[in-house]
Amino acid sequence: MIALVVTVTEEGSSRTERLAFMKSPVRIGRGELNDLALQEPFVSTYHGLIQFDEHEARYVDLGSLNGSLLDGETVQKNAPALLGPGAEVRIGTFCLTFERRSHPEHLVPPRHMTAFEMKAASSVRLISDDSGGALPVAPSEEAAGGPASLDAAIAAGEALAGAMVDLDLYYTSYRGTWEHLRAALERLVAGLEGPARQAALERMGARYPALMTEPQFLTLLGMAGTAPSSRAGPPRPPPAGISPIRGPGADALLQLRTFCESYLPVTPDLATSAEIQTVLGRLAAGFEAFGRSFVELRQGYEEFGKEMGVRTVHGEGALYRARDARQLLAYVLDPRGEGRDGELQRAFAEFMIHQVALLRGVVEGAQALVAQLSPAAISTRVRQSAWRSRAPALWKAYEERFHEIADEDRAVSAILFGKEFARAYSAMVGQQAPEGEPDGEGPTRFDPERQPEHESEPEPEPER
Repeated sequence: MIALVVTVTEEGSSRTERLAFMKSPVRIGRGELNDLALQEPFVSTYHGLIQFDEHEARYVDLGSLNGSLLDGETVQKNAPALLGPGAEVRIGTFCLTFERRSHPEHLVPPRHMTAFEMKAASSVRLISDDSGGALPVAPSEEAAGGPASLDAAIAAGEALAGAMVDLDLYYTSYRGTWEHLRAALERLVAGLEGPARQAALERMGARYPALMTEPQFLTLLGMAGTAPSSRAGPPRPPPAGISPIRGPGADALLQLRTFCESYLPVTPDLATSAEIQTVLGRLAAGFEAFGRSFVELRQGYEEFGKEMGVRTVHGEGALYRARDARQLLAYVLDPRGEGRDGELQRAFAEFMIHQVALLRGVVEGAQALVAQLSPAAISTRVRQSAWRSRAPALWKAYEERFHEIADEDRAVSAILFGKEFARAYSAMVGQQAPEGEPDGEGPTRFDPERQPEHESEPEPEPER
């Protein structure tokens, strides 16, 4: 497949972004699950998509609120529009242009860092700089200082009892936001050295005074004006009440604690094997619940396409062939695999588009159903006659057609999920009809009495 390269520019900004895509369709919108996310209020959550193959590319507006322009003309909603040479799609102030390339490796978008990766990078650096590899554990209640009295403890417990869940969520969001800010600050000063780096950090501290309360920023500020060799020295003793953990398991325990700190509002002590087992047990339960839910969701999505006679998105790879949670997790969590989190996100984007397409298809089907009872449609069922005799004939024709539809569930379903539904659904999920077959006219149509198909042979094991 020849890659589709999309260049994004914005009016009033000098920034240009170029992204290469190897798989069709490319989903565009404000939502984070889109392949091309445009974070502006005038962009719909799922605004449009680009379908492409070896020969051509088409743009589809997914019924967006503010619409899209192709070479200055409004794009009809839910109808693929051919992207010719030099085509330009405008979404508000964004301008998208397109080209095809055989070797777009250097245009691949950067991978998003997880909260754990950002936290781990910071923790490893601080440990190596400050503690010589010793891992501090949380202070005991005695060292930290307990409540002044039993009454105070009871009062504090009552005050916090109903608010801890909300506070935990706020705290997690607060720390996650700090990690993103810290990573951005470090990237900003990464290319500066000596006085320039020190001056940049001091200016940021002056602009954002709250940074001066963050130990990681203070450490970064302290290191900025010092040569790396001068920071080396004997490890500093741990503060009172903190005992270091040393030995072969110290680094592994550090990584586990860092992982917990990345996602939990209150980090467990992890001082015993039982505490570690509890954390890992929660992770296993969460992973397996996710795996089961994903497989069921994917199978339901595939079954929908078979029963409704529409072309759903057929993904490739082991993610779409996994038969159960075990196979799915073996593929997603394999440390040898790269980009599998992106595959997972793309699969969820397909599920989200499916929901939007289903709603749009039902609307189109309902309009087709109403059209069956329109004055124009009823008139075609009555031969020309004088007005006095024509009015009763029209009413009789209407009654006959109404009962033909309303008295048969199959008739309602056949119209509601007919070719109009299929055409609208296929346009939104980005699946073009096979050559020679118009959209919505495929060989399989929705049949309420047809039994769902089932696989007779087991599928092969997913690739590792």
